[in-house]
Amino acid sequence: MKLPGITLFLFTCCFIIGTGSAQAQFGDESPVPYFRYALSAGGGPAMISGDLQSRLLGGGIFVRGDYFLHHGISVSIEAQEGMLRSGDQGDGISPYPVTLLFFTGLASVRFHPLMFIQNDHDRRIMYRKSYLQKAINTAYIGAGFGGMYNFTRSTAVETYTNGSRFGYVYHADIGLDFPLSRMAPYLMDTFMWYINVNGQLNIAADQGMDGFPNERDSYGLLTVGIKLKL
Repeated sequence: MKLPGITLFLFTCCFIIGTGSAQAQFGDESPVPYFRYALSAGGGPAMISGDLQSRLLGGGIFVRGDYFLHHGISVSIEAQEGMLRSGDQGDGISPYPVTLLFFTGLASVRFHPLMFIQNDHDRRIMYRKSYLQKAINTAYIGAGFGGMYNFTRSTAVETYTNGSRFGYVYHADIGLDFPLSRMAPYLMDTFMWYINVNGQLNIAADQGMDGFPNERDSYGLLTVGIKLKL
């Protein structure tokens, strides 16, 4: 005699669960709280600072992969390749022009402060914000560590062996992402494209990056690239 009541109860539960699932799937808000991955690539001018004071403009390119541990915190690996140029008159008689080809690998952590403090997970409501708000929310700072391999044909360098040298670098960067993709509630569950603008400084752990041992050297790289967030 109790079977109809139990059947009605089970039917009601299934109906409620099914309705909730349909609303989550077809509603206006994205069920995805934040982007988990990001891939980026680009390039820009580079400049070295060290013993040689007459610096010339070089350039570099990069590829990078990010994994978000938390909303606003990501870890990443990055590969760079490029050319650094410097020259100096030294004692006023002997010129020391140096052109370095560099290959750098970095591991770092990035912190997005505005994304981190949001408790609503910005990806769910990005389409409601202005373009400026969308861009500012992506602002980040980062720090890390890596290795750098240099090659040069200059015969004036003192710290290179057979024209090559490997050393470690400390890394710091700051940047911003500018959205390219159209944002709407029904598009929030897919990938999004951005223009990434990034400035970074890589400081040698020892002296000799530029070929001379007196000063601790560093190089800066300002890049513009394309970023895909998934």
